[in-house]
Amino acid sequence: MQWSSIPSVKQLIAIGAGTGDVLSQCLTIPADSVTVFEADATLAQQLAKQFAGNKALNVKAHAVSDQAGTAVMSCFNLAQCNALAPATALLAELFPGLKVLPEKEVQTLALANELNAIKLHGQQNMLLLELPAQNLALLTHLAETDILQHFSHLVVQHSEQPLYKSAAPLNELTQYLAANGFELSETDNSDADFPLLRFYRDAQAQQLKQANQRIAELTTQLETEQQQRQQAKQQHDEALNAQSTTQAELTKQLDAAKQQLDAAKQQFANEQQQGEQAKAELAKQFEAAKQQFATEQQQSEQAKAELKKQFDAGKQQLDSVKQQASADKQQAEQDKTELAKQLEAAKQQLAKEQQQSEQAKAELVKQLEAAKQQAEQAKVELAKQLQAAQQQVTALNNTQTALNTKIADSDSQSKQLNTAKAELEQELKRTSQSLKQESELNQKHKSWAETLKTQNEQLNKELKEQQRSSQLSVKLLAKVEADASELRGRYAQLLKTEQELRSLIGELYIKLSAASKFYNQLEQEHPELLEVKPAR
Repeated sequence: MQWSSIPSVKQLIAIGAGTGDVLSQCLTIPADSVTVFEADATLAQQLAKQFAGNKALNVKAHAVSDQAGTAVMSCFNLAQCNALAPATALLAELFPGLKVLPEKEVQTLALANELNAIKLHGQQNMLLLELPAQNLALLTHLAETDILQHFSHLVVQHSEQPLYKSAAPLNELTQYLAANGFELSETDNSDADFPLLRFYRDAQAQQLKQANQRIAELTTQLETEQQQRQQAKQQHDEALNAQSTTQAELTKQLDAAKQQLDAAKQQFANEQQQGEQAKAELAKQFEAAKQQFATEQQQSEQAKAELKKQFDAGKQQLDSVKQQASADKQQAEQDKTELAKQLEAAKQQLAKEQQQSEQAKAELVKQLEAAKQQAEQAKVELAKQLQAAQQQVTALNNTQTALNTKIADSDSQSKQLNTAKAELEQELKRTSQSLKQESELNQKHKSWAETLKTQNEQLNKELKEQQRSSQLSVKLLAKVEADASELRGRYAQLLKTEQELRSLIGELYIKLSAASKFYNQLEQEHPELLEVKPAR
């Protein structure tokens, strides 16, 4: 394991250090503080004695888990095999002399609480895990509590196949770490049964990835809003078409109503003319009946006068011809009675014709009034339809104005979003270029460091071979010190560049936050722009 590739860490956390073999290798990396958790009290004491010279190291004899409480520990004659889970048959096959000891209850501490108490700062920290039964569970626990992000280096000792019932296969563990941004940088198979894996997470690359994801999300949101705006415009066009169709239909209905009104007026005029003609006809019939009655009355008067003449003549002849007079008188009386009957019948016929004339006149008057009422009702109904049509046209015009206003607002907001997107893309492009330059510079520094390392090794060999040549050794030492000084200067420049890169990423984050805030404000103030508007 190339531990020298890790320059230094702020804090080193070791979980389940056991006999301290891997921990002793990790301690070659400079660290401000080292915290070791070991569940077995005897092994914890041995670790404290073994590394007593390291003032930054603190050993805690506690079992850790994803939650605090009481747990059952499976115990064996090899204390480093103890675990908070039952063993599988593979563990016995791996250690033929392994003996099972009685289980015991232990009090576990929640790892997240302990690390929060330590107060991890930044991301330049290292985590060493040597608990094959709990490695994945503890990593998941730290990820869910947002503590895993404080570690840029992970060293995990795990087995290819699960040796404990709660353990996960090695490929599942590496896949989980890859999903959380940790890349497998090195594998030490010195112990084939328990390979040692080193993972590294580039926080800047992770932040850049998150920024790219955020920009992609904003781009998707912008495209979605543009599609919604296009749909709104399409719906507006459809509404305009529907409005035009409705207006044309209303115009047709209005024309039809006008035609119906004109037809009703014409029909009313025709009926009124027919009524006048019927009235004139009845007047003619009444006048004819009146003249007929006058004629009959005149004829009756004439007949009466004639009878009276005949009566007078008969009366004159009465004396001379008594029998003839009596007969004539009787005949005259009969004729008189018959004439009276005829006169009465003529009077009744005239009264009946007058009554029929009055009834016909009244019927015509009723028909005329009914026609007038129908015409008035048709006129009122047509007026209502015309008013309703005008109201619908006004409402459609108002709707069109509102839709035009909304589309104008949507266009303005879309332009603002496009401007913000362009600024973010430019900022991302500048940051990507800066990161690319920094990556090239890091690659050059790495190459220089390897060259210096090779030179240093060569110088050490020459120093051993030419110990008698002190002058040459002094010159070589001076050269090494000069190269080391130059390397430190370049490393300091690299740290400065890294700080500038962090500042750029911070500015990018602020702008992305502003863009997100603007989008949320847009979503709250104008939710109708994100909804599909129903066709009117």
